[in-house]
Amino acid sequence: MLAHVAREWDKAEKLIKEAERARAQVVMASVNELRYAGRRLVDALHLQEKAKVDPTAKSDFDRYISEVLAFSHRAQHDAVDAIVLFLQKAIEKYENEFGISLLIEKYPRILDIKASISQADSLIIASRKDRMSRIEEYDKLAADHCPALLEHYQHLMANKDVLTELVNAKKLSEIKQKREFRQLIWVTILAGFGGGIIGALLTILYELTKKTGQ
Repeated sequence: MLAHVAREWDKAEKLIKEAERARAQVVMASVNELRYAGRRLVDALHLQEKAKVDPTAKSDFDRYISEVLAFSHRAQHDAVDAIVLFLQKAIEKYENEFGISLLIEKYPRILDIKASISQADSLIIASRKDRMSRIEEYDKLAADHCPALLEHYQHLMANKDVLTELVNAKKLSEIKQKREFRQLIWVTILAGFGGGIIGALLTILYELTKKTGQ
């Protein structure tokens, strides 16, 4: 039982550290869960020897260990939720900054990232509907989805400067095209206006010539 606790505790610490490194912020909810787990673990350890011969102590020991595992699992779940939510907000920020159309054009991987987030989110929602499968669903998230999401985020950060330059270049190109279009409109208007004046002058000159000729 203690070996099981050690494995689940280590998984929680690993996920907490991954979330912390990505977010540059501690997942306090997870840390607090491990604090509660630590208290119960100490309670269990105090009974470890007595539990070998005393059925009541053994029952309390088992209960404490069960609570340690529950707290460790919740710490893992909070860390997973923090990773998924963090990437969701990162993508929303990019969409607001660059626009989804430009992102898809200049960074098509954004579609894969959004799909990965959607899949992870679906598993989280499913785990809330079925409490019995929650640990299994979060194990999938921790083992498969979180590493992929974190890798996506690292790739996104590695390409941020390039993406910014590409997007800025496209915006400058669009501004230039608009400026050239406006210039063309003014040239057309002025040309039409000038042509009208010349036409009017020619008409006046023609009429004067006719009168002079008479």
